[in-house]
Amino acid sequence: MNKSKKLISKLVLQDDYYGNDVLIYKYLNCGLLDKYIKQLNPHIIKCHITSSKKKYFDKEEQFIDLLHHFIRFFDNDFYYLGKYRAMILGIILEFNENYQFLLSNKYWGDNTNNIYFEKSIKKFIVTGFYNSLTYYKKSNIIKRFLTKNNIDIQTFNIEEDKNIEQLYKILKLLSFANATEFKVIYIFDDLNLVIQHRNIKHKDLTIDNEISALETMIKKYEKKEKFIAFCLDNQFI
Repeated sequence: MNKSKKLISKLVLQDDYYGNDVLIYKYLNCGLLDKYIKQLNPHIIKCHITSSKKKYFDKEEQFIDLLHHFIRFFDNDFYYLGKYRAMILGIILEFNENYQFLLSNKYWGDNTNNIYFEKSIKKFIVTGFYNSLTYYKKSNIIKRFLTKNNIDIQTFNIEEDKNIEQLYKILKLLSFANATEFKVIYIFDDLNLVIQHRNIKHKDLTIDNEISALETMIKKYEKKEKFIAFCLDNQFI
């Protein structure tokens, strides 16, 4: 265990992260956070913690603070995922190229950074689903659903803010409708990286299984569409 990882482990065990400390410690121990720790920004970050005299974060404190707030952001928007929460967060963190905000030297507590963090976290969460879109074009059920939600698989670009918001909305709708189903984890996964990094021997079968799972989730959502629209309009989700 390198020096930064040891320090982060110590910080997590000593400080109060609103219940996220156990989850973060679990991710540390299984190596899920190693790629982030290796890239930590060496600069100290000016902060404003009213409950203490601390004025600066070092690189380890900054990382753990941003990771903690990412988890809280996710929990606030996907509060209904219950027992699948830790697994889905792990999936998002495992193979995701849009993690730059976790290495940022921007302080979370500075309100001028709110828009940056909100956009970055939403993009981070939808990246897996976005990267899987190319595999979904073989399904008419999925294509119809995406078209209804203003998504063209061929031209969709995740770099546009409005597209991130649209994908984020779809993830919330589908996950809310399927919150008690194990298959809900698939919509957060990056099917391309699943095949590439997890040494999947039966590629076609894996793709077909995930497509079938998403089709089932869409059908379940459509049965509850009016109720879910009501929940969305009243900010329950």
